[in-house]
Amino acid sequence: MNKMIQTEGEKKSNSKLGITSFIVSMSAVILLNILFIPSYLSMDYEEYIVWGLMAAVLYYVSIPIGLGLAITSLVRKESKKIFGILGLFINLVFVLILLVTFIMTLIESPDIRNW
Repeated sequence: MNKMIQTEGEKKSNSKLGITSFIVSMSAVILLNILFIPSYLSMDYEEYIVWGLMAAVLYYVSIPIGLGLAITSLVRKESKKIFGILGLFINLVFVLILLVTFIMTLIESPDIRNW
């Protein structure tokens, strides 16, 4: 029970789960930039599909892992929350970007216009 009560001399350390969530989200940002630069330079349809599929896999792997780690780090009471908040924010921005990209793709699709 005394372990749960923090004394004045003790300082909370950063959450390892929060740091991991932040690293996962930042690595996803870097990898997405690496993936999209070649896709913009070469506008071949087949290459564009391959790059888009790799980006989608990155989204669907990094978002659940990053969000899960961030939420878990925020629930824990024994550590600081800053990296968990940063990881959660970046992953939620990813979700927003994914939804906007999906909606824009549906709007610009020639099949939808003729529907």
